[in-house]
Amino acid sequence: MDQVTLIGPEDFNALDWHIKANDKYNSLSSRTFYIYAETTAGKEYIERFSDREDLIFIPESSLVDPEIFPNKWIYQQLLKLSVDTLREKYGLTELFLFTDVDTIPTKEITKDLFIRHDKPLYYLSTNHSKCILSDTFVLPEDPIILDKGYQSWHYAMTKTTENILGIKAPSTISAIDACTLWSQKTLKRLKRHIEKVHDLPWPQAILKCFIHFAIDHQKLFQKKGGFRSIEFCPNQPTERSETVGLNDLLHNLRLGFSEWQLYAHYHTFVDPKPNRWLGILGKTPAPHVTEFNTETLETDILDNLLQEEHRPSFVYFYPNVKGAEETLKKYFN
Repeated sequence: MDQVTLIGPEDFNALDWHIKANDKYNSLSSRTFYIYAETTAGKEYIERFSDREDLIFIPESSLVDPEIFPNKWIYQQLLKLSVDTLREKYGLTELFLFTDVDTIPTKEITKDLFIRHDKPLYYLSTNHSKCILSDTFVLPEDPIILDKGYQSWHYAMTKTTENILGIKAPSTISAIDACTLWSQKTLKRLKRHIEKVHDLPWPQAILKCFIHFAIDHQKLFQKKGGFRSIEFCPNQPTERSETVGLNDLLHNLRLGFSEWQLYAHYHTFVDPKPNRWLGILGKTPAPHVTEFNTETLETDILDNLLQEEHRPSFVYFYPNVKGAEETLKKYFN
């Protein structure tokens, strides 16, 4: 099984750790395709791995023209939705593991984590109060009440998805996790469905829906600090800061659309198959992916996490690995 990983222009410092961790723990993937941003520093960085036949570096422009849209967040989503084009030239496997470069395995990745009874296992975030494994996805009988901040974020990440797919989905669905299997056949059906709904090429249909979301909700965005410099704030007080400019939204908004939500919603509501699904408590860390925020958390927390007997299969370093290197050196060396 192949693995596909994107490397953004600011993510090359995570590449070393991704390769080291996969060498140590991920025997499930025989090859990794790294789709990389074509910066001068990036090209120099990947040159160090030119002798590795199992690491295939592909410039992002060979999949999608970087000039298609000024928002780099949205551009990355379009890139991920284009990876099925790797099949013809590189023989990308039908099922492949999709990961982010700053999401690394921390223990042995085995087939049963993703395949059960010869069927792919998808990890889906919902508001179940406990994890449940089922043959078909069932809405929770015991939902928890999610806080307003999470509900706002969830709305901002799923509204465009619903418009793209032409559906109205239950509000409890969030997304599959950042380390999951994708199917090339499903991906192709997804894009055909989008084109049928909108009578447009799928990239243009997605961009149209994203732009409409930004325009329709412009007054509900505020400038904030951190990774998401613009936040969706539907419950703002009467006196609020100046509305974020539309040009700023279209260039910098990291909300409104995610390929993970799109794939999960399509797989669940438009093209359901008899697969096994794992329902995951709303904001609780998934059983196989845990987030570690290198900006706000102390590294001793990471150290404890990595030493735990029941540590997760993957750790996602939000917003990047930087700041946790010394702990990782002790763990991987």
